[in-house]
This record gives sequence, C-alpha cells and structure tokens, in this order.
Amino acid sequence: ENLLEAAALYNVKRFMYVSSSMVYGDFDGGIKETGDKKPGSLYATYKLAGEQLTQWFAKRAGFEWSVVRPSAVYGPRDVEDRVVSKFFANAMNNGTLNVNGIDERLDFSHVSDVARGMCLAATHPAAANEAFNITRGEDETILTAATIIQGMVGKGEVFIRERDMSMPSRGFLSVNKASRLLGYKPMVNIQEGFQDYYDWIKSHTV
Repeated sequence: ENLLEAAALYNVKRFMYVSSSMVYGDFDGGIKETGDKKPGSLYATYKLAGEQLTQWFAKRAGFEWSVVRPSAVYGPRDVEDRVVSKFFANAMNNGTLNVNGIDERLDFSHVSDVARGMCLAATHPAAANEAFNITRGEDETILTAATIIQGMVGKGEVFIRERDMSMPSRGFLSVNKASRLLGYKPMVNIQEGFQDYYDWIKSHTV
C-alpha cells in the first residue's frame, strides 16, 4: 500500500507487482492466468490481495499495472529457506533432503529466466494492465530435484515423507500468454540451472 501510494504521488507510469503461483492453490499442470484463484494459506491470500490492491490503486490513480506470478524460483543469490537452496545446503552438509510427497511437483524456474520475464512485464507495451505466469513452463517432481542435487553434490540422503497438507499440489504454469504477448522464452532447464546455482554456491562458500 505504501509503494502504491508513492507510485500515485510521483506519477509512476507502470507498477509491477510480484505475486506467486500460490494464488492458484491446488492445480493441475498448465494452469493459465485466468484459472481459478484458490489461495490456501495466509501467504497466498496476501499475495492475491496485493494483486487486487495494485489494480484498484492503478485504476484510481491512472497508472498502468502488471502482475507476474513466478514459481519455485532458484539460483544465485537465493535466500536460504526455499526448497532448492535447502536441498543444496543439506546435501553439502551430508544431511537429509526431505521430500514431502513422492508425487508432488513444482515448476522450478531459474532466476535469470524470471528476471527477463519481469523486465518484459515492467516495460513491454503489451504488458500494460495484464497478469503473466513467469516460470520455466515445465514441471518436475520434487523427488527428481532432490535426486539431481544429491548426485551433483555427491553427498546427502534423500528421504521421502508424507505430503505437507499445508502446501498446495501444483504442476507447471502455462507461459503461453507471456510468450505470445511479450516474446518471453525461458532458456534454462533444471539440470543447467541447478549446476549454475551449485557453481555459484561453491564460489561463495567460505
């Protein structure tokens, strides 16, 4: 709200809001931006409320808006409390990589792809007053991600637990709209992306 008020005060041309795939709740692979929004957590509810506030302020103040919905972002400079960063940290410490649900899937998205998509959403004329899924556009099981990381690091143990019912079951997000309107093209697959992230971690570990 503070940022939106400042945007109105200083005549910002376009306000881009970073939302989340969590706003969709449980969904099958290929969900589009027009899909049902069923937030199942406080975090997801706040994210969806932020989308609505952005659109309301923009309409009232007369500036453009855009919304991006990333998913499972990872890569250099990541924080330490997301799934991929946790897997790498635990593997490198010869610990346990806990997989919550053998069939659970995520649209793992490298930060460079997401950054390019965000730049397009912030600047492209066709992005004005539109929402976009900005992800890899492909899903993979969390178990596969853990296994790749374990093999890459050469240490750690993958342990499969029951699904965490506080988290939605998700697949991949359709990026067709971003591709068609903005020319968005994700370029980093999971194997390349994990290797890039692992190389960065090793070069920044004391």
